[in-house]
Amino acid sequence: MKLFFMFLSLTSAALAQAPAPAKAYDPANINYGMGGILPKDVPYQPMTGEQRWRMFVNDEFKNTGSYMRAFSSSLVDQVQDRPAQWNQTAGGYGQRLASRFGKFAISSGIEHSTAYALGHDPRYIRCRCEGFFPRFGHALAYQVVSYNRQGNRVFYVSRLAGAFGSEALSSTWLPNQKWYVEGYQGAIQQMSIGSLFNVLREFGPELKRAFRRKK
Repeated sequence: MKLFFMFLSLTSAALAQAPAPAKAYDPANINYGMGGILPKDVPYQPMTGEQRWRMFVNDEFKNTGSYMRAFSSSLVDQVQDRPAQWNQTAGGYGQRLASRFGKFAISSGIEHSTAYALGHDPRYIRCRCEGFFPRFGHALAYQVVSYNRQGNRVFYVSRLAGAFGSEALSSTWLPNQKWYVEGYQGAIQQMSIGSLFNVLREFGPELKRAFRRKK
């Protein structure tokens, strides 16, 4: 009996000192502000249809980065008076903000649906490599590269389709805009902003640790 209680005591002490188990990775989850990310220490597995749907809903409605991007880009439009037909008043800013929300919502919808049809992975996949420059190059490349269902790298036409399609469709409500001009100019802008976000997605863990040390 004494041995039993000694064993129970040692087991309780060991469990108390053991680290809490890490939260299981869910492909449908998003990092708020950054979207879906596959960590470098998680083996690649293609997403199921159900996971893709949940990720789309999370990305479309729960991603604070989408709202931040719309607010910031519409503020730039307001300062630059684009389009000039909308006044630089509160009402004009409201139109620009609604326009940006519409563009990004359409872009996300086209990207996720095209990615599903083609079997492309909509997540950002962190580099398994080491060193700043390889990882930086990976972050830039993965704006136009992704994985297919077999885990092979492919040209990520889904993102380009979303960017161009949303900007081209916005010509239906933007005054005096040609769809093809708005499409390619807006797509370049969206892809450039996306590249910057990819760099933040890639180096996010290091940036978090640096921020915590400063605090």
